[in-house]
Amino acid sequence: MSNTRMSIPSVYFGPFFTEVFRLFEKYRCKARNQCRELITQEIAKMSRIHIALNTDRFDESIAFYSKLFGQEPAKQRERWAKFDIADPAVNLTLNQTDEPVAGSQISHLGIEVGDSNTVAAMDQRLQDLGLKTIPETDTTCCYALQDKTWVTDPNGHAWEFFHVKADA
Repeated sequence: MSNTRMSIPSVYFGPFFTEVFRLFEKYRCKARNQCRELITQEIAKMSRIHIALNTDRFDESIAFYSKLFGQEPAKQRERWAKFDIADPAVNLTLNQTDEPVAGSQISHLGIEVGDSNTVAAMDQRLQDLGLKTIPETDTTCCYALQDKTWVTDPNGHAWEFFHVKADA
């Protein structure tokens, strides 16, 4: 058996799979099925953020978030959808409302990533999916030098994917 660590091909989902491989090593797994239950239990214990967004554009929002996170809702009911995202660890629900929703009710939402290459890869992935992005490099924000990209959902909720390069 080689001592070479597996490389993770996915830029966006890398940290989650890195954690799964760490758990394989922890349990000394020789086969994927051998540790599936133990790893599933450990992943279920991980903390994650829950965000519940109201939307008056339900179907558009489901399509947007499916593209943003690269997966369909884990559960969907009438006027409600839930995304269980592993990386970043977030439980996002969309709640259909009949009242108009304006994104300005929230300043913005963001996901901090480990490096500028991940920001660039996310920007490219979102553009490839037909979403309009606003990339920023070497920008000073929140007393830090950052690279980031912005994308806005159908209700005007702004999302940023960012990497902090240094204090400013």
